[in-house]
Amino acid sequence: MKDSITVLLAGRSRSSLTEIEGLLDGQPGLELRTRIFTNGSLDPLYGGASRPDVLLLHLSESWEEELSAFSTAKGMDLPPVIAIGPAGDTRIMRLAMRAGARDFFDHPPPADDLLASLPRVAAYNQTAQQTTRNATLSVVINAKGGAGASFIACNLSHIMAAHLHSKVALFDLDLQFGTQPLYFDMPPSNSLVDALNSAEQLDRVALQGHMGKHASGVHLLSSMTEQMPAPWEISPNSLSKLLNVASEDYDQLILDLPRQIDPLTTVALERADNILLVMQQEINHVRDAKRLVRVMTGELAIPNENLKIIVNRHDEKGSISLQDIQEVTPGIGIFTIPNDFKRVSESINLGVPIFQHARNAAVTKSLIKVAIKLTGEPLKMNKGLLRNAFSHIFGN
Repeated sequence: MKDSITVLLAGRSRSSLTEIEGLLDGQPGLELRTRIFTNGSLDPLYGGASRPDVLLLHLSESWEEELSAFSTAKGMDLPPVIAIGPAGDTRIMRLAMRAGARDFFDHPPPADDLLASLPRVAAYNQTAQQTTRNATLSVVINAKGGAGASFIACNLSHIMAAHLHSKVALFDLDLQFGTQPLYFDMPPSNSLVDALNSAEQLDRVALQGHMGKHASGVHLLSSMTEQMPAPWEISPNSLSKLLNVASEDYDQLILDLPRQIDPLTTVALERADNILLVMQQEINHVRDAKRLVRVMTGELAIPNENLKIIVNRHDEKGSISLQDIQEVTPGIGIFTIPNDFKRVSESINLGVPIFQHARNAAVTKSLIKVAIKLTGEPLKMNKGLLRNAFSHIFGN
């Protein structure tokens, strides 16, 4: 790293910025600039200002507007961001990290913690200039226990990695009852919990040391272990940092979530590009799917277009039709995975992904269709595989 770190402190509140300046002024190896937003542009580099190593973004009481402006600008060549916001509202931290902030502090920030964070974020800046990716984050969650979310998450990951040639990381966020290694016949591990516990020091190289590698190309972070950490023992901030690092190194991130809404799963849900809500054609599944959609679109403010319903074990003659499901979840897209209990059970018991076990089965064809939709890049396949995939989906 270079000898000094250039920090741009930006925000609307002159008094708050002055308070933060008092924490940073005179610190060795730190060059501090300040910009106060007025009624004009919220772009911290407006007017041709040189790019700092770190942007220290202070969020005012109008933080929603400021984060919206930052989200719009984050595709530009902005430096990595540390956000500082009003204390007492947990939404601010989650939405700031979702918008791309590398770290977050309540105002006023603890001086020692802020000073320790600046060189870490500046180091990320230098690494990111060498290699950056923009991973698509897809979350899979059951509407009702046993609906099949883990099977779908594992097999979508396998199809994306082995047959759509995406670089895929699969995370098992069920910290107490994770099972993902079984779907790949891999040894159990506690790598996800280890990675979360070391998130402050985690970088791309360290992350690879935690990953289990399957022959198909899927990289797996699992929590299948005799230990049973409670969700509240893991900081949501640690998960945000882990996802930030993983996004630098992968095309697709697939998260298998437990069926619960808590601070940890909320981080994943709010950051997700795609949320796959897995259900079956039963009244209790329909009821809980409706409730989850209401929580996600209402309390978490997740757009309808980010949500997709997967009707697993679909039966065209079932007493609950797709139209019935659509009526209680309006505006949400629906995929179907047909019932094939025998082949799916064999796949799980053998630890062999379904594409490898039963490539031409209807259940496999449907999963290929979902994988292609999520990646949006079917042309990465060779012509023969592409032709076969579409013939599986649409028939000959």
